[in-house]
Amino acid sequence: MAVGAFIVPWVLLRQPQPAAIRPVSTASLAIVQPTPGESFSGDPLVVVLQLTGGRIVQTASTTLTPDTGHIHVSVDGRLASMAYGLRQPIDISGLAPGAHEIEAEFVAADHGPFDPPVTATVTFVKEP
Repeated sequence: MAVGAFIVPWVLLRQPQPAAIRPVSTASLAIVQPTPGESFSGDPLVVVLQLTGGRIVQTASTTLTPDTGHIHVSVDGRLASMAYGLRQPIDISGLAPGAHEIEAEFVAADHGPFDPPVTATVTFVKEP
C-alpha cells in the first residue's frame, strides 16, 4: 500500500498581514448613536456612525487608499463587529448593568489601522 503526502509550505498557509507602513487617512469618524451617557435596555444596541471624508468598501484588499476601508466596533476593548455599514447592531446581552465604552475605528481595506488611527468613542449605560 502506498501512502502519499502533500506538504504545503508554511508561507502559503499564513493569512495576509496588514501592511507595515500604514497610510494616513483623510477621514473622520463620529458615533451618532448612542449619545454620551445614554441609558439603554434591550438587545441589540444599534450603533450609528458618521464617516466624513471616507468610503466603506465591501471587500478586503491590500491596495490601500487614505479614504477607503471598513469600520470595526469594540465594546470595553473587545471587538464586537466588523460589519461594512454605518449602522452596526451590537450584542450586549452578556454585558453587566452599568457604564460601558464603545470605540469605533475606520480601518484601511486590509483591516489594519490608519496612522494615526481614525477613532471615535462614547460611553453608554446598560440598564438592568
